[in-house]
Amino acid sequence: MKLSNFSYPSILEAIAPFSATGRSESASFLIWYLVNMYRLDHIEAVDAVCDQKGDKGVDGIYVNEGNGTIDVFQCRVFQSDKKVGDTALKEFSGTLQQFASVQSLENLINSAGDIALTRLIKSANLASILPSYQVRGVFLTNSDVDANGLAFLKHVQNIDFRGPSQISEAYISDKKDAVQQGEAKFDISGLLRATYAVDKQTHTVIAPVLASELVALKGIDDQSLFSLNVRASLGNTKVNRDIVSR
Repeated sequence: MKLSNFSYPSILEAIAPFSATGRSESASFLIWYLVNMYRLDHIEAVDAVCDQKGDKGVDGIYVNEGNGTIDVFQCRVFQSDKKVGDTALKEFSGTLQQFASVQSLENLINSAGDIALTRLIKSANLASILPSYQVRGVFLTNSDVDANGLAFLKHVQNIDFRGPSQISEAYISDKKDAVQQGEAKFDISGLLRATYAVDKQTHTVIAPVLASELVALKGIDDQSLFSLNVRASLGNTKVNRDIVSR
């Protein structure tokens, strides 16, 4: 599936591997998002979703340790080309108020009863970590936002809108691309460098190079320069979280 094509029913092809009996299309889309954008494994993504009736407008929760945020998700899949306006976003803003404090979170747990949402809140131990984390709402949808929605988003600090445009811009494929070939030249004159002999014909040179020269390399934009990296994307690892935190 092309990431730029989230229209219905084309999106169903992408989320098909994440569909299951009794699981809504929006839940399947959210699992797809967590796997492809957050790099969670399938089980982790499923465990972060609570898109069921009575779940107080919350479709998923993920404790993003790298960002220091508690990401609260609401996911909408539209079958028409209708854009998201400020009404849906205002409702989501109200939903996030349930996570504004430990007291409001406890009120949510007590009023909701034994449902998927409360079980997820308890398993993530949100009550204890809430004071030291920032709550961020992520509104995920297969539609773009209209002018009214954009105007509302400018005045709120805790909602991250994720529509087709935003997803396509941020997405980096974990598939192997064609290997980049050719020569690249770097100016290391006057700089200290170390040379190691791999064999009689091959030598490795370690030297500092300018970032401006690195970003100009062919294959940086689409990550194909790193196709030979056997580990590819490592996903939500401690190393990646440390990089994000910096």
